[in-house]
Amino acid sequence: MGKLIGFLIFLSGLVVAAAAAATAYWNILKTRKTDSVELGDELKKYCESWRINVEVNSIRGLDVAPQECVGSCCTLEGDGKDAWIFYVDDTLFSTISYFKKHGFGREKLNGTCLEAWLREGKAPALEHTLKLFHEIKDSGIKIFLISSRREKLIIIISLGLDTMDGLVSH
Repeated sequence: MGKLIGFLIFLSGLVVAAAAAATAYWNILKTRKTDSVELGDELKKYCESWRINVEVNSIRGLDVAPQECVGSCCTLEGDGKDAWIFYVDDTLFSTISYFKKHGFGREKLNGTCLEAWLREGKAPALEHTLKLFHEIKDSGIKIFLISSRREKLIIIISLGLDTMDGLVSH
């Protein structure tokens, strides 16, 4: 009886693995063809894995993306519809000095105090993100900022980001 259950579990796993392998590759970004040959599934998986690991900071110390992944995700059309979205609160400014002053979480977060600190314009722009912002802007790509802060315009202007194409508050 135990061998039968083990075999059925093995068979179920095999069926699930086969079904997963049979599903088509999906990406929110349109894949680009290189030299009239669509990128292979393995390369797509490698590049997507690399991108995600960079986003979660699991890959460090690399100055450039792997050459085989450069330009493999999408093509900018230059039709005025290309856009870049920054979530202001987590990507464009740093609150480290505020949290350092308040014990890095040893104190309960006082949202009113944090908002007042932000209104004073004390949150510095993240240097590399600010550089990226200006590079994107200079390339002609439209930039939209998303923020959940009440005083978002003051913060954005104090960071020198008042040249964005749109601001979305949620």
